[in-house]
Amino acid sequence: MGRSCNGPPHIVMPPDQWPRGEVWYFCPDCRDVFGIPKADAAVCPACGREGLADIFSEMAERMRKTWSFFEATRHEHGRWLFRHAPDEEEYSLWGTILALGYYGELRALGFEPPWIDDEEKVLDQWIGEINSHLDPKTNLLNGPDHGSCCAGDWGYLSHTYDWQLRNRVFMADSYQLPVGGLHGGDPLPTIEAAIERFNAQPWDTNAYAACNFMGKEMKSHREFLRAEGGDENDEIMRMLHELIDAKFVDGHWGAAEGASPDGNMKMLVDYSRLDWPIPDHKALIDYTLGFATEEGGFEGRGCRSFNQMSCLVEARRQFPDGYRAEEIDRHTTKTFINWLDNWDETLHFYGDNWSAKHNNGVATHMPALALDLPIHRSSVIYNWREGPIITRNADGSVTRNDVICHSKGFGSHG
Repeated sequence: MGRSCNGPPHIVMPPDQWPRGEVWYFCPDCRDVFGIPKADAAVCPACGREGLADIFSEMAERMRKTWSFFEATRHEHGRWLFRHAPDEEEYSLWGTILALGYYGELRALGFEPPWIDDEEKVLDQWIGEINSHLDPKTNLLNGPDHGSCCAGDWGYLSHTYDWQLRNRVFMADSYQLPVGGLHGGDPLPTIEAAIERFNAQPWDTNAYAACNFMGKEMKSHREFLRAEGGDENDEIMRMLHELIDAKFVDGHWGAAEGASPDGNMKMLVDYSRLDWPIPDHKALIDYTLGFATEEGGFEGRGCRSFNQMSCLVEARRQFPDGYRAEEIDRHTTKTFINWLDNWDETLHFYGDNWSAKHNNGVATHMPALALDLPIHRSSVIYNWREGPIITRNADGSVTRNDVICHSKGFGSHG
């Protein structure tokens, strides 16, 4: 018998426990989302339909069924290896990474799986399988004898996905970086080299690429410093902080022609990781809200939608002053329409393979903004084996637990 669900998911709460004056409901007849005062009946103001369910109850009803997609892609019953799609034969490490990421996100949202009483035993067996493929010199995966990943290159897997794969299974202290970090050396060894790398980025034409690349370079530099026992906020990092702050103009990093909410998201991952204050959070919010629509909130598929919300999550985390809060809530809740448009009612997923897991970022960012749930922080991976991120109290409030999330190579308490 599978384990039963342990209470309702965190995103389902009675109207009186919603954090602000309105509850946002979905009307299937109008296919629209409406804000209704908490004390009022759940009646559609456009067509009069009664007994509406709020958007997160609607979302939860669908997401409860996503466990069937796990079972459709599980390589062998009871094992934590997954095919990339139901019609594939071999398991995929890339598919497994995405499946475990989705599993962690569902657990963070309060969804408990309906299966496997001996879950810990099964996971311990899988950890043994993984350990059997470690290179003793690098402590990285060599890659099993079968299976596949998206790149088809075990070196690429080792450097890019090895950490993700194992930190979604291992406990916090079970995986140590090899000496010298994942990259085997410091990409920013001197101030002169750091300035050269910074100036070489396409800040004027492609801020997404510039923000993404500089973030990776800074992570690699800090991995090296950490492995060597050095100051992780050294002179190079302090200098780069000043240079990157200076690139923030009118709510975005880089020139207007090459800027985007996606680039902002990439840079804010590093601001979150490093606890750097946003230079002007009001300008960031103004810029981000300029991409929302009244009809569909933050539109797009996958990251095109939740990157915008990710920026607002970090802005609100750093500056909880309520700036344009009502507009943020309205556009966030309207994004349920976009989420619904991307949902496959037959497969109970966002598509027919694990790559579509990326769309679940919408389901984690929406309640973080509209319900004030501290279920995630940009730049980290939550290791669900350590316990739930939050505990829902009887009065509807939440307690944030001292679980460990992982920024690449670094542990940070949530």
